[in-house]
Amino acid sequence: MASLAEILRSLFGAYRLARFDPAGLGFFDNTVGGFWRSFTAAFMIAPFLLLLLLTRYASASDDVFLFRYLSLEVISYAISWVAFPLIMDGVSRSLDREKKFLPFMVAYNWSMIPQNMAYIIVVLLGFAGIFSEGTTNALIMIVLIWSFAYTGFIAQIALDVRPMTAGGIVVLDFLLSLCIEISINSQI
Repeated sequence: MASLAEILRSLFGAYRLARFDPAGLGFFDNTVGGFWRSFTAAFMIAPFLLLLLLTRYASASDDVFLFRYLSLEVISYAISWVAFPLIMDGVSRSLDREKKFLPFMVAYNWSMIPQNMAYIIVVLLGFAGIFSEGTTNALIMIVLIWSFAYTGFIAQIALDVRPMTAGGIVVLDFLLSLCIEISINSQI
């Protein structure tokens, strides 16, 4: 687990990157240890994701047992945090950017906190009735577009690749997430 100082520094870096400031990359520990500690982000997001999952479960009309539903969602969450780095290791090698893999993945992992929090907040406010369904859907689309741009920006500056290549990485990330989600939802 990352120390409080590293968490705060990394969150500030993620904030700077969210504002499309390339100086945000300078706030991350891009060592192998920093890479492993960047997965602290997954544990920081998890309680909020659990709240979202329980809210969705409570409002669903399906006859799915809570244990099965949560188990499959937890497995999906774990797979998503492991699969993308494994794929990106190969992609970074094929792009001749293997030395840039750690800075990219560390920034990417920490960037998941603002991305997930923005999405979770919008969806929970929608469930609470604060936003209409149309407003909630529009805000989700805005968060999704911003997340694509944010991830693309990180890929472009951390991997030092062209915008089209960064866009391809965003598409790869999205398709991987979609495949995992479809696979899990088919089991629920």
